[in-house]
Amino acid sequence: MQPAENLAESQSGERSNLVRIIAIMSLALIFIMAICIGTIVHPRNILDATVQFEGNQFRIFNNNDFQWTDVRLVLNSDYKMTVPIMQPHSEVVVLATQLVKDDGTAFNPATSYPSDFYIVARISGSQMGSWFYKFR
Repeated sequence: MQPAENLAESQSGERSNLVRIIAIMSLALIFIMAICIGTIVHPRNILDATVQFEGNQFRIFNNNDFQWTDVRLVLNSDYKMTVPIMQPHSEVVVLATQLVKDDGTAFNPATSYPSDFYIVARISGSQMGSWFYKFR
């Protein structure tokens, strides 16, 4: 073979190897993206809840098909309480005064109005879910 032919063959082989490397890297990237997207939009990351305010109490409904544990209820960003477990399709009734600030001040429905309600709970191992509602 002549040197020009060797050079052409060598360049063709390098291009072929480069195409293979790009193809493998593209497949790896697609695989990683699929895993990440599946983790981010997994249907259990969002809690399905209903909260009703009835003057002096709140009714909190777990509308999901799975249990919530270590359920943290937060009213107006300040008043909090924890419920150990909420079974699927169950309800918990919480007196408004059970929701308290860090300094111990209880929510008083006679002088304050609920503006927002936030729920965060463990839904599977270390996986957490959340839900937010703005009262009108």
